[in-house]
Amino acid sequence: MSKVTVRDLCKRFPGTVGADGVSFDIPSGQFLTLLGPSGSGKTTTLMMIAGFLQPDSGVIEVDDSNIAALTPNKRNLGVVFQSYALFPHKTVWENIAFPLKIRKLAPSEIDKRVSRLLELVRLEAFKDRSVTTLSGGQKQRVALARALVFEPPVLLMDEPLGALDRKLREQMQAEIKNLQRSLNVTAIYVTHDQDEALSMSDSIAIMNEGKISQMGSPEALFERPNNRFVAEFLGGINLFPITAIHSEGASHTGKLAIADAPVPCCPPIAGMSEPKWLGVRPERVRIGSPAGGHFDATVMKRTYLGGTMLYELNVADFLLAARVPTDGASPLPEVGSRVSVSWPAQSAWPLA
Repeated sequence: MSKVTVRDLCKRFPGTVGADGVSFDIPSGQFLTLLGPSGSGKTTTLMMIAGFLQPDSGVIEVDDSNIAALTPNKRNLGVVFQSYALFPHKTVWENIAFPLKIRKLAPSEIDKRVSRLLELVRLEAFKDRSVTTLSGGQKQRVALARALVFEPPVLLMDEPLGALDRKLREQMQAEIKNLQRSLNVTAIYVTHDQDEALSMSDSIAIMNEGKISQMGSPEALFERPNNRFVAEFLGGINLFPITAIHSEGASHTGKLAIADAPVPCCPPIAGMSEPKWLGVRPERVRIGSPAGGHFDATVMKRTYLGGTMLYELNVADFLLAARVPTDGASPLPEVGSRVSVSWPAQSAWPLA
């Protein structure tokens, strides 16, 4: 396993910026996800690390060795693409063995390593099959095995599950994470899927317009975003317009434009410009009896989602979302009923 350091990485294309001063550190054995919308710079950044794009400027280090000027084959990094990029005329075994053969390893060592990876990805019974006969999930496991068989210091993955259906994606997410942990390899993963990033990552870098908007653990980004873009991109969010934030000791309250009284919230992040919004996740909104919360609302709509019920609530012509567990612990309000709305102070964040 190896640590990765990226410093001030820049790449410009005609009429647009692919990466604008991207910097991050990945400790050895960690799983980092580059998350963002299309055109945010995540794939451009990954391709520069892989060597398929040459940066205009910046440093890419693996274990303190700058690899930015090396060709892809000299970087010795494992790469997995969404398209699999397998050799259709070769068997499963031959596809996985290919990186070892071009490195001229001894046949006994090739057989040992390929057998180990086949076991790890659970494809021992398929080793003599043509890859064209495999399912999408099996092909992706072959691609993963091929990328790992030569024991690269870093594994790079660009939307590797984008072509799979939801159920298979979820299965492969667990398999990739288990494989990365068992081999203790440092991984950089690109996706635009928020749930995928939250479930797989040790840390996430959320990208927008070629820059990292915020980087941290999945919990930190979800529970305490430091700007509106991150708050909106990483899951559902209610954004309440606020007119002021008042602090008194360790207590902080925000004056909502839709509420008569201030409501509890977190303190603004140090250095933040004047907050204009209060962000609250639908999962953190509590629904109770009227007159028992921060303000009263009317239930406009509810949508059953299995383990939760998603509510659309109206307060003073402002619509907000609440997601409530359907655990049978208490009756769920019907459409048209009046309810109270509240949230814990630590779940409301002032945002600029």
